[in-house]
Amino acid sequence: MTSTRFVFREALWSELQARVRAPARVRAAVAYIGTGGAKLLPLKADDELIVDMSLPTVRHGATDPKEIRKLIRRGVRVWTRESLHAKFFVMGNAVLAGSANISRNAYERLDEAALLTTSPAAVRQALAAFAKMCTEPVRPKYLAQCITEYRPPVFKAGRSPAKRGRTPDLRAKLWFVGRVVPLELSDAEERILEEADEQVRKRLRLKSETELNWVRFGKPPAFWKSIQPGDWLLCRTIENGQPAYVEPPQQVLGFDTVKSARGKVYHRVLLESLSSSEEMPWSRFQRRVASAVPRLAVSRPRGGPVVDDAAADVILGLWTANGKLVRSGRRGR
Repeated sequence: MTSTRFVFREALWSELQARVRAPARVRAAVAYIGTGGAKLLPLKADDELIVDMSLPTVRHGATDPKEIRKLIRRGVRVWTRESLHAKFFVMGNAVLAGSANISRNAYERLDEAALLTTSPAAVRQALAAFAKMCTEPVRPKYLAQCITEYRPPVFKAGRSPAKRGRTPDLRAKLWFVGRVVPLELSDAEERILEEADEQVRKRLRLKSETELNWVRFGKPPAFWKSIQPGDWLLCRTIENGQPAYVEPPQQVLGFDTVKSARGKVYHRVLLESLSSSEEMPWSRFQRRVASAVPRLAVSRPRGGPVVDDAAADVILGLWTANGKLVRSGRRGR
């Protein structure tokens, strides 16, 4: 029998925590998780979470990345989404949708409310919406960077200015580079880049199974002032006359400049990538994105932002969170 109830204050938290602890898998979409959130939302292994853990949100203190780390260590699978403002939880045969972020402030002081329903249609629709948003996995190096840059909250949640004077001219979560050619480096160049990479690892405290990667430019590209740490970069690569391919999405960690053995200055976008990921043939990529982003389906696409989030999700959704190609209509985890 279907039921729908309004839950308020203590009743909301009681229902939420009891149902999250139950054996059924939980899918939680909640904009912000503050300090103490891993205790307030007792997710377990194989549960899934979408949260806004963008760097502006972390720097403002609205989401505490150490709480996300606790959940990941429990076995929770986590995605980040900067545009997320929804708060809903699919728990077995029920959906709870309401106002509450997961924070001590919400739990102890705010008047939070929600609707709790066992409507099968509502459950199906919530699961479908959740699956569409699982496109930006939280990976170890990005999590480490978020922990480094987190500051306790002072004001209400919101976006803070980007660091180092990088004022965005245009915002997008996904950026496309239309032509990347792998470098053939001399021993001297290899040593220079290895030293530069080691400095990056120390600065960002990078220790994990994912890899530090980068794309190098002779001069700053047009998007240099707009792309931000936490964004995603997609590269079309051409190698030794072979058919072009698209590398899996890589997350932006930051930026630096390096000087070559001959004294030329290069600008790099620093990236977090997966060593076990899979590339997609360019011809297949063109077919898969033709309807969502027609400008990328041409033979020689220009680089730049994918400004529409829905189109970006289509592209990001071509790979699983583990960097594997999606081979069916259903997105793998």
